[in-house]
Amino acid sequence: MLSRRRAHTCYLVTCEPPEPRQRTIHAPVLLVEVLSPSTQTIDRNRKLPDYRQMPSVQEIVLVDSEQMHVELYRRFEGSRWLSEILRDPADLLHLDSVGLDLPLSDLYRRVAFPPEESAG
Repeated sequence: MLSRRRAHTCYLVTCEPPEPRQRTIHAPVLLVEVLSPSTQTIDRNRKLPDYRQMPSVQEIVLVDSEQMHVELYRRFEGSRWLSEILRDPADLLHLDSVGLDLPLSDLYRRVAFPPEESAG
């Protein structure tokens, strides 16, 4: 249930039909957070551990907005999780929970990254 701490997720998928005037999602299977410099600490240190405790959640995706970097967390045995880091445009984000394969090049197609600062 996402309202325990009033967590606001960027995107989520549930297999349960919504109730009229429903404001809380009780059984998400996929959660996606888009990380920004101002939110990434909260998303990683507060939300991610909370999301992993939700029994319905099968996959969690953290998408970096500043560089091509995606972290996929997939439940594989009860409370155990596997993680995968994707950084190359040809890497494939495979989401079992929704039957989707998405190349990072498509995910980041219209993203303009900030210019890299030179070290020197």
